[in-house]
Amino acid sequence: MCKSGCGPSSPSTELERLNIPTGHPLVYSFDKTLRVRTRTGTYLNTESAHAAAELLAHEGGT
Repeated sequence: MCKSGCGPSSPSTELERLNIPTGHPLVYSFDKTLRVRTRTGTYLNTESAHAAAELLAHEGGT
């Protein structure tokens, strides 16, 4: 997560359950003031990222 406010701003327990796989870039949309428009991003390769997230969850999570 970047320190400038992008990405989910959630308690650490919620972040641990997200199962965000490494090596799968997320794209975020910003408004004119550079604030994130939505809380979640979109994976560049959705199918691959979801498969990696499922594997990560199966292995015990983030």
